[in-house]
Amino acid sequence: MHQDLPDELTTLLEDPDAMVISLDGNLEIDTGIRVNRPGMVIEGNGNKLVAKDITPTQAGLLITNDGVIIRNLTIEATGDYALKVFGRDKVAIENVTAISHTKGAIQVNGSNVTLAGDIVTEAPWGGIEVCKSSRGAIPCLMVNAKSITCNTPGVPAIWVDKAVEDGLENAVINMSGILKKMDIPAEKGEVDQIWFK
Repeated sequence: MHQDLPDELTTLLEDPDAMVISLDGNLEIDTGIRVNRPGMVIEGNGNKLVAKDITPTQAGLLITNDGVIIRNLTIEATGDYALKVFGRDKVAIENVTAISHTKGAIQVNGSNVTLAGDIVTEAPWGGIEVCKSSRGAIPCLMVNAKSITCNTPGVPAIWVDKAVEDGLENAVINMSGILKKMDIPAEKGEVDQIWFK
């Protein structure tokens, strides 16, 4: 499953007793990393993970189990979202910078996710997409961060996709009070989205 990753990282991801992966340097890989263990902590220690040539089903870092914590990490992906959380509960993202060259930086797909610390994004579509999963799971993004910054002009820091159609008008909970709704630019046409800056 993780054949293109460094041996030490592959071992940790597959070891049922390893609950913390602590990066001690920057890492460049040709595939995404899938975290499928409940309660695992990815401690970046201020380092950077670069995932090149990934496919739409991977993401730079794909979270597919509950209770995962990602903190103090920069994630950059050249082929898809930098970070995806798919159909999970109680996932925490803290002090993370996420950069995508093609889509959004982070996708919260049918998941319950809390943001904390400082969140920085850069991506053509915007910072953080909140959407219902293909399995029908309703997302909830709890914003308890000190700051959320999207470094790409003209796009939202957070957007809710298919907000009315999927009943997601309240999918973003602004606990820290830092978000403000923004008008969607006229050139986007009529879209069923809610944008935040």
